[in-house]
Amino acid sequence: MLKDTQKKTVMAYLIDIYSKRILIEFQQEKLMPSEAQDIFSDYVQFIKQTKLLFEYSYFIVNCHKAYTVYISYLQERKLYNDCLIICKELDSLLSTDDIERKAIVYHTIGTLYLALKFLRKAEEAFEVSLNLIDKIPSNRREEEELVKVQISLIDHLSCLKLERKDHINALDLLIRCYNLKRTCSGYDSENIATTLVAIARVYKILGRWDDAIEYFTRGADSFERLKGPNNIHTANAFIELAQIRAFQGIYKKAIDLTESALTIYINLNGKDHSSTLRLYTNLIFLSLKLNSNEMIRYYIELISDILNEKEDEISFVLFNEIGNLLRQHKRQQDAITFYQKSKEIFNKLPQKQTKLDQLSVVYCNIANCYLELDNKNEYIEHTKRAVSILNSVYEENDQRIQTLYGKLYQTLSSVNSSEAAFFKQKLMVSH
Repeated sequence: MLKDTQKKTVMAYLIDIYSKRILIEFQQEKLMPSEAQDIFSDYVQFIKQTKLLFEYSYFIVNCHKAYTVYISYLQERKLYNDCLIICKELDSLLSTDDIERKAIVYHTIGTLYLALKFLRKAEEAFEVSLNLIDKIPSNRREEEELVKVQISLIDHLSCLKLERKDHINALDLLIRCYNLKRTCSGYDSENIATTLVAIARVYKILGRWDDAIEYFTRGADSFERLKGPNNIHTANAFIELAQIRAFQGIYKKAIDLTESALTIYINLNGKDHSSTLRLYTNLIFLSLKLNSNEMIRYYIELISDILNEKEDEISFVLFNEIGNLLRQHKRQQDAITFYQKSKEIFNKLPQKQTKLDQLSVVYCNIANCYLELDNKNEYIEHTKRAVSILNSVYEENDQRIQTLYGKLYQTLSSVNSSEAAFFKQKLMVSH
């Protein structure tokens, strides 16, 4: 009979050969899942027979190799449920002291749950993984291989926290991620700039304006160094900064930042792109807040020239939105002008029958402007037109139509019109 030392030598030799064989077989492109499962099961069964013969460290190294190769195979083929079973089996084989391997297994489990859209389970697995990593000695934890695992883990976990609006914990994770990326990738990497902006957005949500401004500015500067002055990331950071300045009531600074973003958007997308046009409407809004007639007129003329040239659905929508902005700032007569422009564009649209409910909104907006100007006759006429449009699309008991019937009845009653009875009857019939 062979002595234990001889057995170990023979088994170690067999394990080495078997390990090399399984690696080669799993590299075959045409390896079917059923064949892969058989190869994996045979190997693991063989390895488990050696458990009592070898120390844990030797046994688990070889066992871990097989599981890792098979897990990668299943992940590549999107066999996530099968992969979860294998990951949990591997976890059961690992000792409680094998913290690093357990952390990586739970990180994999988290990514699998994420792929399966089980977000809460993914978050729980990532948290287990992060707690295990925190128990690893700091000198090992700071090695680049583990730093990359932590970055991936924290990126996922912070996104899940933000999804649940757990902004405080998400912020802590993002700051930790930023510090890790600095040690791993260097200051000018795109990853770092993206994380800076993500931190800024959370500060913005929390109303910590000064911190948000600092991080958005740093993010914008980083993207500019990486990609040059004309890049969408810098432009979007300027837009976020402009929003904060508007919240603070610093409208002139908000306008300057929005203009900087606009210049980039024009260079990248052109002046008539929908996202560029949105920035023009932002500038109109800020000018109204600043109450600068000169600036309001300037930005309205710029966007009007573009929209009149386009004459498409975007023009129809944006002329209406400009009217809304003007009306909100007590400029009803100017608002009516832009609502009328929206109507004119609508008449030139193809397939406009599918957008009649939107046109009814424009008529209602005009009607409301006239009501605010105390011109009840025009209010009644435009509301009737809105009702007529809706009646061509919906049944008479539609809530929108009934609401307008009610408003017409009230207004007509206030001017002692004989028509009031007609709309009162309409309301009674529908009920």
